[in-house]
Amino acid sequence: MPWLPFYACFEDMSRLETFLNQSNDVAMIQSVTAGKWRASRPVHLQAGRNCLWHVPSGPLPLMPATYGDCLGVIDDPWAGWTEQRQGADPKQPFFGAGHPGILWLNVHERSQAQPDAIAISSIEWSGARHSNGSDAEPTRRFWASLLRWMSRHATKIPRSGRLDGGTAEIYAFSDALAEIQAGTPRSANPAPFEHVT
Repeated sequence: MPWLPFYACFEDMSRLETFLNQSNDVAMIQSVTAGKWRASRPVHLQAGRNCLWHVPSGPLPLMPATYGDCLGVIDDPWAGWTEQRQGADPKQPFFGAGHPGILWLNVHERSQAQPDAIAISSIEWSGARHSNGSDAEPTRRFWASLLRWMSRHATKIPRSGRLDGGTAEIYAFSDALAEIQAGTPRSANPAPFEHVT
């Protein structure tokens, strides 16, 4: 699964929000009430796990109430829908094994395991492995543009040790990088269950 890890502070996230809102191609999937969701714009990132829909990928699937029944389609994500079947985490919308137009943006400014450390945030995309007839190509192009944007607006650094040594593998936005250069510790590993509730 394509994964894009990065270090970011609050101010850095506003830059990422601006990029996501530069076109009408990205929407947030937000909770209306328990089990009810809707697509909305503009994107306003929250601490924790954010569900993003790349709109050109096409319709979103509606998972049937009973496993094995026919997959449905959400008629109008902007108007909202009620899930027939929830996933393992009822606080997150469920689209099955992975829809090619869904990206998950995990926002963590500080680590819960190391409160003084800058946490690893990330963007996940399932790719085309579970397309279920949806077109993954528009989102593949968006993912490539996201990688290009990240490489222009952030600096790759090692996940631990000296900044000028080791393999540079995690992007650091400018404010996070300044904190790290000033001595703020950084998490070496992501904490996928460190979602703020």
